[in-house]
Amino acid sequence: MALSVPRPVTLRYRLTDTRSGEEIDLPAARIAVILGIETGYIDWCIACDGAFETGDWRVTVALPEGV
Repeated sequence: MALSVPRPVTLRYRLTDTRSGEEIDLPAARIAVILGIETGYIDWCIACDGAFETGDWRVTVALPEGV
């Protein structure tokens, strides 16, 4: 049986610099380029743990304004 990974409703992510606390919302394609990691893996981490984290970065789903 294959693992089904839920995709986030939005394709925008919040990238947080864990050293400075600076946050920026970016589209999925930019996150993949900046981190050098496929968005499918990032989505899987977010679905399982609520965030994708490295030593320097934390990626979460950016919720639309007003949500």
